[in-house]
Amino acid sequence: MASNGRIWRVKIKNSIGNYVTFAGVKEESLTFGNKAIDITDKQSDGYRYQLARGGQSADLSCSGVAIDNDGYHIIKRAVRDNTFVELLMESEYDRLLGSFHISNYSEDAAHDGAVNFTASFSSTAAYTYQIPFQVVANGVLDSGATFTRSSTATYFGSDGLLKTAAVNEARNEFDPVTGENLGLLVEEQRTNLAKHSAEFDNVAWVGVDATISANAALSPDNVAAGDEIIASGTPSTPKAVYQQGMGTLSGSLTVSVYVKKNTHRWVQLFLAGDTNGVANFDLDAGDCYLIDGTSCSMEPVGSAGGGNWYRITMSCVASSASGIYIALANSASSSRFEATSSTGSFYVWGAQVEAGAFPTSYIPTAASAVTRSADLPKMQNGAERNADGYTVVVECIRGNETISGSYNFSLNDDSVGERIVSFISGTTPTINVRTGNVSQGNIVTGAVVAAGERFKIALSVVDGRIAASANGSAAVSLVSTLPAVTERQIGYDTGTSFLNGQVANFTEYPRALSDARLVELSTL
Repeated sequence: MASNGRIWRVKIKNSIGNYVTFAGVKEESLTFGNKAIDITDKQSDGYRYQLARGGQSADLSCSGVAIDNDGYHIIKRAVRDNTFVELLMESEYDRLLGSFHISNYSEDAAHDGAVNFTASFSSTAAYTYQIPFQVVANGVLDSGATFTRSSTATYFGSDGLLKTAAVNEARNEFDPVTGENLGLLVEEQRTNLAKHSAEFDNVAWVGVDATISANAALSPDNVAAGDEIIASGTPSTPKAVYQQGMGTLSGSLTVSVYVKKNTHRWVQLFLAGDTNGVANFDLDAGDCYLIDGTSCSMEPVGSAGGGNWYRITMSCVASSASGIYIALANSASSSRFEATSSTGSFYVWGAQVEAGAFPTSYIPTAASAVTRSADLPKMQNGAERNADGYTVVVECIRGNETISGSYNFSLNDDSVGERIVSFISGTTPTINVRTGNVSQGNIVTGAVVAAGERFKIALSVVDGRIAASANGSAAVSLVSTLPAVTERQIGYDTGTSFLNGQVANFTEYPRALSDARLVELSTL
């Protein structure tokens, strides 16, 4: 018996098609295609090699303790009659099954109803080898997955700069300040209504007691495209640049722009022609102050563009706005159109006006509004899926959406009728099961996840039972008729509900793991 191997359970298929236990074994090497593979480490290259070569020859040598039971007698008859057996070897993480010939078998004398044995098995046909399968690993989709998005899209790369992904190119996003790999960015469709979003010297923008110096600073994409807004003239209400001509703006609305201090500290965002939507931003302290609206934020973007850039955001419910202002402000409490005698300047780049209660990634525009399409990563079930039971563990960063939403994954048949879907209800990670287009109920976990926070879900499915744990909370289960699912949708559900955040990792295990393991695997 190997001293540093993995524990395996060996099962044999009986005459009525059920796998019955033969023995427990411990071994550290197997031979696939005449190549010995080290399997001590479940993440080793050997596992990848085995998966890639599935269907070729496999030779297994193992030793262990067998109990005098149905499986034992099947093995003994196969040795006597020189016939093959249908073999299943499984650990907590892996499954190997196929038709095998017993090329060698020996055992010691029985002791307390058990025997010590040594056996060698050789495959007689194609075998199936299932391992923990990473659909997403550190933000990178497996090559067998598909990704569609019918437009370009922006994201922050590993160098901290704003990048543009091509049509149908996935976005593995990094924190521009810390360099942390956040994961695969998945967002809903949005439209930037602001025209000439990075050209404040264009006639689409109008200066009020302010002049615009084009291309005066490096922008967050490290191009000399940041424009300078310079206060001029006598005290006025306000000193600003503004844009109209976007149509009537009503309902949930989010305005954002990248800004950087030059000599002036305070910046204000507000809506034109509306009584809603005002926020002030402190470019020294990095704080925002909501005067009227639903939320505001300041997100630093690290060393991009020479450093000290922020993306400032104001969300509100508009009634009949006609445009937006980006103005000099006097203080944290400055009101809309407040008179100012302030002088100085700040830099601007990348304005965005979008329908919605939270900001999404920047969408560059020119002479007209531009729509960024939704991200749709998914992967069909394949040989790696164990239909008899499996576990998925998904690690995400929740987006800025603060109401019920943030769908982090859906196992479905590309419809809402058959699915196991994971989402945030308020602040609670929740699983809904739907079979035959009828809800089977919810699994409500004990975790709490705020906007922008990292979280993990571990979900097991087997024999009409689904259990889940989030962020190490106690596992909660649901007895349910299982839906017939054929694919994994990553960061969204049926193309209508989205995470609007990042999927860091998505791993599927070919076993339904215990509730205790779900708690362990979901712990951050």
